Amino acid sequence: WNLVEQPGHLRIYASPYKHGEENMLLRPVGLGNFMIETHMFFKPVANFQFAGLIIYQDADNRLALGRAFCDVPKNCVDNGIYFDNVQGDTTTETNFATAVDSYDEAYLRLERQGAKVTASYSSDGVTWSIIGTHWIPSSFQVNGVGLVASQDISKPDWDIPADFDFFELAEYK
Repeated sequence: WNLVEQPGHLRIYASPYKHGEENMLLRPVGLGNFMIETHMFFKPVANFQFAGLIIYQDADNRLALGRAFCDVPKNCVDNGIYFDNVQGDTTTETNFATAVDSYDEAYLRLERQGAKVTASYSSDGVTWSIIGTHWIPSSFQVNGVGLVASQDISKPDWDIPADFDFFELAEYK
């Protein structure tokens, strides 16, 4: 991680580990509703490379919205936006694979309202499109929210950078 290679951005190199095992920058959040948002640059080129936002309970329970590469037939759109809900180390429901015009830039937003978590994408930070909604179980304990760059399993040298312009958290009463 560094702040000098891409001035004005936090650069995190994607690790070879899955979400929730390392390469997360987390901050605490209250028990209520919230919104997290980021603007990032990331160009994944191999299966499962991922960078974006995360709502984290533990390594086996998390929600992640980000840009990733995936070429699994019927589940993926190559380089696109994906919204995963992992409960008990198993991906639930759909990943909301979404093709977008830009292959390296994204504005991302996750908004929690009770058990409902809605993911949105924007190409300009002004006009937002809902990607999808996941529901979390009442037992889901949010232990942190933040940024993640992971799953660079094709190269052990962690050379795929994700550049984050900002991270914003807004908590609602």
